[in-house]
Amino acid sequence: MHAVGQKSLFLISAHLVCLGQTVSSSAASQEICYVAKKYARAILQRDYKTSAALMHSDALNTIRSSFVEGLEKARKQNVEKDYLAAFGVKESADELLRLSASKLCVVLNRKNQTKGPSDQEFTHQTKIEISSVTQQTPEHAIVRIKLLPPLNDADLSFFVGFELKQDQGKWRVLRDVPELGTQPKGLTSHTTGPNRLAIGPVTSER
Repeated sequence: MHAVGQKSLFLISAHLVCLGQTVSSSAASQEICYVAKKYARAILQRDYKTSAALMHSDALNTIRSSFVEGLEKARKQNVEKDYLAAFGVKESADELLRLSASKLCVVLNRKNQTKGPSDQEFTHQTKIEISSVTQQTPEHAIVRIKLLPPLNDADLSFFVGFELKQDQGKWRVLRDVPELGTQPKGLTSHTTGPNRLAIGPVTSER
């Protein structure tokens, strides 16, 4: 068994829906693959500014609405400070509400942005390959991605997927559909929040 670092955590938002037809436009397929791989890499490296820029406006607005709904409930229960503390934010609720949906998404993920040198090496060396691209409608596409951590162990590779949708003429990541993802045998995973999967290598000895 491989010894693989205890604290190398990386975040993958897995977005998938199944079925569809092969993408017919080569140009569209290239753009879809480019956006999906760039998004996966950004999440992997916890670059939430880049990932937010690649998200569909509907997805960003959903995150904002969810945050606002939770904030309103917290205020009614007089636990607003605890609610904001859970996100690790320094801004007040009023300051957060004035942010755009994209900037709010970045700020709410700030708590996840800290990583050590071992994490950086692990995530930068992880390979991202396109497994398949299908398109249900001219405006919707499904991409399945294979991730191969730099551990030379096939058991540690796994799949995630993304549903992309046209947003003002550009392909953007819409949502996660986890049923097309797979769980790596050598990694532990746990849910860290809505539409987010945290995965990190476990320590083992040969």
